[in-house]
Amino acid sequence: MKTNKQSLSLVETMVAVAVLSFGVILVSQGLLMAMGSFSYAVDYMNVLLWMDAKLWDLHDKLMHYNTIASEDTAGTVIIDSRKYQWNLTYNLIEGTKKASLYELSLQVGWQEGMRNVKTLRTLYALFIYEK
Repeated sequence: MKTNKQSLSLVETMVAVAVLSFGVILVSQGLLMAMGSFSYAVDYMNVLLWMDAKLWDLHDKLMHYNTIASEDTAGTVIIDSRKYQWNLTYNLIEGTKKASLYELSLQVGWQEGMRNVKTLRTLYALFIYEK
């Protein structure tokens, strides 16, 4: 009885380990990219919710009092233990004796990994003078 034992040579083993290592690196890079994209999406959604709330609060103040001069125009907000820098600008576009149209622009920026991310939301508010 003859038994034919075949075994892997050192070169074949090294090639198999190299191929498997390359596959693991590709999968781990894909996972890290997906995690980074998910983190960015979560931050972006949190910022958009805060921006909408801030702009609508300013819109309400403008609609009721015709001024938002008492508001800060820049600052830092912390959402879920992350710092975001914000800057508010507002301009009177047109004003008459009956109404005034304002433009409110809110820009928020933050550090996402190695890049700086900024987003801008603009809202128009119309104040109508009552007699």
